[in-house]
Amino acid sequence: MSSMSEKGISRRAFLTGAAAVGAVAAAGLAGCAPTAGGDGSPADGDSTTTTGGAYPWLTAPAPITDFAETKETDILIIGAGIAGLCTAASASEEAGVKVTVVEKCANFNGRGGGFGAINSRAMEAVGATFDKTDAYAHWVAQTGSRANEKLIAKFFRDSERASNWMLDKIEAVGAPVMVGDFFSKDKVWSEVPGYHMAFMMPPAEGEAPLFEYNPFLPATLANDAAVKQGVEFIYNAPAVQLIKEGEKVVGAVVETEEGVYTRINASKGVVLATGDISGDPEMVAAYAPIALPYPLERTQYTPTNVGAGWNSGAPVNNGEGHKMGMWVGGQIQADPGPTMMHPQAFTWFHAAFLFVNINGERFFCEDTWVQGKSNNMVRQPEQRAFAIFDNNWLDDIKATVGHGGGMFWDSFRPFGTSTSVAADSFAASMFGDGTPENTGYLGAGEDPNAATDPVTWTQPAWQADTIEELAELIHVPADTLKATVDRYNLMCDAKSDTDFFKEAVFLTPIKEPPFFATKVGPAVLAIPTGLKCDENFAVIDADSKPIEGLFVTGNMVGSVIAVDYPINVAGNSHGRCITFGYDLGKQLAGVYTPAINPGDPMPGLKVGELNGWTAEGFTTDFVADGM
Repeated sequence: MSSMSEKGISRRAFLTGAAAVGAVAAAGLAGCAPTAGGDGSPADGDSTTTTGGAYPWLTAPAPITDFAETKETDILIIGAGIAGLCTAASASEEAGVKVTVVEKCANFNGRGGGFGAINSRAMEAVGATFDKTDAYAHWVAQTGSRANEKLIAKFFRDSERASNWMLDKIEAVGAPVMVGDFFSKDKVWSEVPGYHMAFMMPPAEGEAPLFEYNPFLPATLANDAAVKQGVEFIYNAPAVQLIKEGEKVVGAVVETEEGVYTRINASKGVVLATGDISGDPEMVAAYAPIALPYPLERTQYTPTNVGAGWNSGAPVNNGEGHKMGMWVGGQIQADPGPTMMHPQAFTWFHAAFLFVNINGERFFCEDTWVQGKSNNMVRQPEQRAFAIFDNNWLDDIKATVGHGGGMFWDSFRPFGTSTSVAADSFAASMFGDGTPENTGYLGAGEDPNAATDPVTWTQPAWQADTIEELAELIHVPADTLKATVDRYNLMCDAKSDTDFFKEAVFLTPIKEPPFFATKVGPAVLAIPTGLKCDENFAVIDADSKPIEGLFVTGNMVGSVIAVDYPINVAGNSHGRCITFGYDLGKQLAGVYTPAINPGDPMPGLKVGELNGWTAEGFTTDFVADGM
């Protein structure tokens, strides 16, 4: 492969970051990104400088001008993940629109288990409706009121239409869809239903599978639709620069498998759909240093080279789209860069039980949301903890899920099912099925390294007859853990958590043996720090003016998420990829119309009008009826 260094930048340097960036990483590891200076480096938490300064990637390379080939298209999409694929599928539905997708991997990308929606026909079919104004307010609050509300509102308005568009594709291949019930009913950290899980059923005996590659069904179906509609896919072909003529982005430079450059002109626009920045440690240090304690081995859902197998190989979301966008005047959203962190790095169950760090000390109020748990564990030694509970834990789950819940407290169960389903699911996970092949979480805890390994995700749990014995198993100081549990039990008896003010219903004592522990730690799913854009997804410059011809979608959309990922609409990352991809495809094809207009009624029913639950939890009668 020919070197790119003579033309301004080498491919290796582009993909891995220049050696000079090490200073940035060191500054981030010390606890903060580089501060302001007269050299143009970002100041006061606003990373909007685009040339020069402390960050090497902010300096645009020399333009590449030597091309082996020039191609023409209407819409050029850079990145074949769920966002890029939905944009391609949406645009190519319109007659006469030529769409080209370039992707540096050998195949399209997809990961995860579902997508979130504000409303859909699948939700309405099971009564999974909610108060849209309340959910919107929670989203804004969980992003610190720093997000671009025009983009949030667009998702809330357009999600139903785009989700039904995706459901059309899912239902066409006979795949069942489940709307999940694993959302928190807490008074403060309330979440809403809307997480859709679609399953591709295995083929009948003797039949070939419908799809050879199925990393995430919505991505697979969007790819299938785009291919059938004539979209041109060019794989193993990273885009390395955008081409700007005057004030307009007119195309991009792509390096082919043969190591030469192709210029692709795009008459209707170039779309950056290259995902988040989590695969580039230097960019993480600069924009989201809270995520730095995590090695890549402890990230999950991070896109990896699909040619190397499922969730293996080198990370591919390295911020190339961000860099290319900034080189032509785009602005990255203001710090602190948002992180999507879930406390699932080790074990997928911990509820709102007592959490202790590796010193045996309690350190926060445990009945919080997944990002809250993760942020608290970030500040603990080795960024890990243990959930401690007693032999009544299955009854405690059933007693608390209807008031709190959410991921890793509830199970992945269908909407409207009894809380006993969650208890049954976790019991099966904890104890296995009694066979040597499936010993459950407790079997995994028998690994001598399970308690102390800082990286490996093994689903470990431990069981002991005394707290002191449990402490020995998890390598926590026994005297400290015993004192912590005794203190906690006093507050549980009084139904008064004067240490961290946990709500009384979640104060479940730890008295009846055997005693249990699960290992808990945060995992980085994504760092969705994107480029600033307007409500039409056009990238904006330092003067907040749209850069003609340049658009973003998916996790490249800046400021729809800020500070923290708003889990109150679970799965909204994929949901936004579908919704914004659908919208942008129609927009670039010239046929977009708003899904909701002034004067239209709010879609869906409000909380409690049909489905028997409130923001405080399911009513007793509703749960008792087994709904």
